[in-house]
Amino acid sequence: MAQLFLAAFSLGLTLSVTPGALNIESVRRGVNGGFWPALQVHVGALAGDGIWLLLALWGGTLATHHSFLPILFMLLGGLFFLWNAWQIAHLPRIQPYGAVVPSQRPHGLLIGAMLALSSPLTAAFGAGLQGMLLSTEHSKLAAPEMAVLCSAYMLSVLIWGAALSALAVCGSAMFIMRFGAGGRSVPACC
Repeated sequence: MAQLFLAAFSLGLTLSVTPGALNIESVRRGVNGGFWPALQVHVGALAGDGIWLLLALWGGTLATHHSFLPILFMLLGGLFFLWNAWQIAHLPRIQPYGAVVPSQRPHGLLIGAMLALSSPLTAAFGAGLQGMLLSTEHSKLAAPEMAVLCSAYMLSVLIWGAALSALAVCGSAMFIMRFGAGGRSVPACC
């Protein structure tokens, strides 16, 4: 069981560190708003990743019999990206560096969940894990193996989110200390 946890954890960490919209949004929020807004994006992504993992691990047959489910999630993700593009198109053209308007910014949890739901990469990851397990020593996946897989993946996403959030805040602080604050205060974390 420990070997299964380590394998799923390392694969989840590998999937989490890939560059993409989620990591970019987290860094952007970390630079502008600090550690907690950046971490909220990754915590929100856990919800979306959890849905994809459930579809992949427990609902593989449901998704194959009802092919509209992945298409529905991808359409919702596309609508989410169109809504973000609409929001960006209607922002003022010139904003001061680091300006975040709370009333126009959706909550980080919602952004993270929608970004995770709009990318079916986690479903492919879960289906690959399920296929790997079924092709080796397990004739069928039991609930304990599924729980170990999901918890290892979720823990790796959370650890990566915390590390990236801290890196964004400290990197921003070091940049400000090196090149000047430009009216911004330097966080005391670094």
